Amino acid sequence: MDMLRDIAGTEAREMRILFIELCGVFWIVAELVILFFVIEARRHLGRSPISAVPLWDRVSTRRALLFMLFALAALGAVVLRPLFWTPLSWRIQTGPLDVSAAAMLDFHAVLRHLTVWAAFVTVWVILEGAMVYQGYSAYRLFRKLVLAGGGGATRNSAGKTVGISPDGSSGGQGGQASLVVLLLLGAFLAAGIVAAPVFAAQALNAPAAKAVDSWEQVVQLSENGLYPYRNALYLYLRIAGVVWIGVEWIAAFVLWRAWRVVDHALRNGGGAS
Repeated sequence: MDMLRDIAGTEAREMRILFIELCGVFWIVAELVILFFVIEARRHLGRSPISAVPLWDRVSTRRALLFMLFALAALGAVVLRPLFWTPLSWRIQTGPLDVSAAAMLDFHAVLRHLTVWAAFVTVWVILEGAMVYQGYSAYRLFRKLVLAGGGGATRNSAGKTVGISPDGSSGGQGGQASLVVLLLLGAFLAAGIVAAPVFAAQALNAPAAKAVDSWEQVVQLSENGLYPYRNALYLYLRIAGVVWIGVEWIAAFVLWRAWRVVDHALRNGGGAS
């Protein structure tokens, strides 16, 4: 087999996997940013008195750091993997490999990609669910404010902000612990999904060596062993997709209800000041 052709083929395959996973990290970061501001909006509505502008406090700082660490962990799972598993393109440059060994290295590389992707999907669904939960909590606070007198926050003669406490809380920190539990549960679940198939695959027998003279045939040998794993991943993605769609419809319903509250307040002069 031509070594230059082998290196080019493996590098193209590895770069495609890297690009796909970086897109997944970007998606996780975007959802973390959205979730952060949804939580801050809910906390703002739960404050008493309600300030004219959102406040940044220690709780906000801790949450921002937690989310940043979570995003860095996802990024590390993508870009630091070569430190633990040498890419096939690097191994080829050290010398020729037999077809069976090359196919097995490619098999494990793709399997790790599939399991990382399954972990990312799990994290996305959990973050979407957390957004809907926090958004619904914010909607309930907002609805209480509107029904209680329209606006909830006014200024007295001294120029200080005064208002009501819709739920009796001082900082709207309810749900903080449940959110952390959700994120930790998602992290452990994702780690389990990543680890279990990868270590189990170490016991698989390498595809039988054949007289081959092309990189495409090596990939074909690898793909033959990946069929059951791909099928399992596709089944999981379908199940996660159904859950995801359900969560999105719930989010749409909550937003529709919030729009109804705003529309009702404006029509009755209770939401404008």
